[in-house]
Amino acid sequence: MAHFVTIKNKIKKKYYYSEVVNKTTGLRKMVSLGTDYLIAKDRHRIIEKKFEKEIKQGVEFESYGWEVGSKGKAKSKTKTLGVCVDEWLERTKVSMRKSSHDRYRVSLNRFIDVMGKTHPIKNINSKSIEDFKQFYLGKHKKNGIDLNLRGIKKFLIWCAEEEYIKKMPKVIQFKDKTLPKYINQVDWNKLMECDVDDYYKDLWRVYRDLGSRLKEIIWGEIDGKFLVVKAEDTKSKKVLETPITEEQKGIIQAIHTKRDEHISNGYKIINFRNRISSHFSKTCKRLGMNYNFHCLRHTFAVRKYIETRDILLVSRMLNHETLKPTEEYTKFNIYRLEQEFPSLVQKQVENTPKKTLKTQTPSTKYINPRLYN
Repeated sequence: MAHFVTIKNKIKKKYYYSEVVNKTTGLRKMVSLGTDYLIAKDRHRIIEKKFEKEIKQGVEFESYGWEVGSKGKAKSKTKTLGVCVDEWLERTKVSMRKSSHDRYRVSLNRFIDVMGKTHPIKNINSKSIEDFKQFYLGKHKKNGIDLNLRGIKKFLIWCAEEEYIKKMPKVIQFKDKTLPKYINQVDWNKLMECDVDDYYKDLWRVYRDLGSRLKEIIWGEIDGKFLVVKAEDTKSKKVLETPITEEQKGIIQAIHTKRDEHISNGYKIINFRNRISSHFSKTCKRLGMNYNFHCLRHTFAVRKYIETRDILLVSRMLNHETLKPTEEYTKFNIYRLEQEFPSLVQKQVENTPKKTLKTQTPSTKYINPRLYN
């Protein structure tokens, strides 16, 4: 609690103050309340009720609302975390994808939940990051915490550039990365044999065979023998042109028909996407499997890697901006992958001319050489 302090000058005139002490940091602040005892008492109660917590955190105020010219409004000298977050989100709104912007907003809201909206931005340091990690450790998975830390780091880099903080804090992630999760042949057969509408089975098949992200097929347009996705609807912001068969074209048209019906009924497209994703996850759970919808894309990548042994080609087919995210698939043991997809390997053998079978060896041009040690 703040202390009401009376100080006399040389001619014994009384001045009144609120003394705010943070015992943890040793910070001590004296807030002048004036010379009238009753008015000073009222102001002291305002300090205790509205400002004490912020003062203890190191926030400095130009006015508390009772000074001449303040018009009854308090004004802070110190940039707070909440103010800086709002400023950064507003500045980046135009230059960033909406999905990325929304993700950063969530990450920074989690940071504010821990540090407090009124926490002075200048007091954010490496300990603040560690406190954030400790707060969520056990509540969120490590890769989820890392996802938030990436957004926090990007925000703090901007704060350092704007000189709101003197030194960029160390943002050390857990890096508890797991390999991409794919659906092996046995589990895939279970999905194809389960009791669900054929529409969903066809939908899952076309996503697995094209490797598309969920929204890409939903918003893509059929142009002859290609599915064309506009740059604004792809993660890489590059136009994506994927060749499709007649059967795949029919399935995509069925998805688009469902999409148009959904929108015409007044529902949001995000609900349509969530319904597809949720239905897949629930079906897997019912069958005793733990997969999410994005595993279909990983399955495409793994199967193409088995077929081609060319990680650069797989990267291009996935429309990745760089080779780095695709290289995750090279960390799998290629022979273990072949064991997981026996029918795919058998098909390759059947389609390979007999003369080349003896001399055929996996290309190591784009493959991690450690796989063959």
